[in-house]
Amino acid sequence: MIWDFVSENRPVMEGQLRRLGYSLDWSRGKFTLDPEIIKIVYKTFKKLYDDGLVYRAERLVNYCTYDGTSFSDLEVIYEERRDPLYYVKYGPLVLATTRPETKFGDTAVAVHPQDNRYKQYIDKEIDIETVLGKAKIKVIADKFVDPEFGTGVVKITPAHDFDDNEVASRHNLPLKQVIGFDGKLNDKAGKFEGMYVKQARKAVVEEMQKKGLIEKIDENYTHRIALCYKCKNPIEPLPLEQWFLKT
Repeated sequence: MIWDFVSENRPVMEGQLRRLGYSLDWSRGKFTLDPEIIKIVYKTFKKLYDDGLVYRAERLVNYCTYDGTSFSDLEVIYEERRDPLYYVKYGPLVLATTRPETKFGDTAVAVHPQDNRYKQYIDKEIDIETVLGKAKIKVIADKFVDPEFGTGVVKITPAHDFDDNEVASRHNLPLKQVIGFDGKLNDKAGKFEGMYVKQARKAVVEEMQKKGLIEKIDENYTHRIALCYKCKNPIEPLPLEQWFLKT
């Protein structure tokens, strides 16, 4: 199918270049999947590997669950959107989030180290009520937290947020992936397993409201979200093992 597309469209591309005034040796045209090109790519990659310049690691990537692929930062577009900001009760604390459906992947809550409102909780575990029952979660201090955002308390979800992932690295927090590459919540979400993100968000919020876990909702919160440049669906930060090039 790819070769048919190339054969059909190569003359079109060449015609466009000729009209633009390109002066080339048209007999030496190459295509990405030409055998000699593939051989050069393999040879170059092997040299990079032998020289220790490429490595394999699991890191968060920009993943489109609709197209089923990851994208570089340059391929991600951003858009201002208005979404509800939920103020959720976490035991004695209240935090603000636009993504309550990822709460199953929280491995800590964080406050700014100089925020006097919460110093008594730093480095302690607090008891919280969740939509799946009672749990404990640790409170950490990190300068990443903006005391002016929401209540000054944020949830840390390392497997689904780039900033949270960096915080987790500094504090040796585990990653708990709760959204799969198919865009659905996995078994860590309990009865919400199998729901797509938007569906799960609605269901989780309804359940939290029934249990009195939402203090208030700001319906006019504006923020930037990452979108796939191809389909314009939201990008999901997901942990994925890939090859990386040292720079």
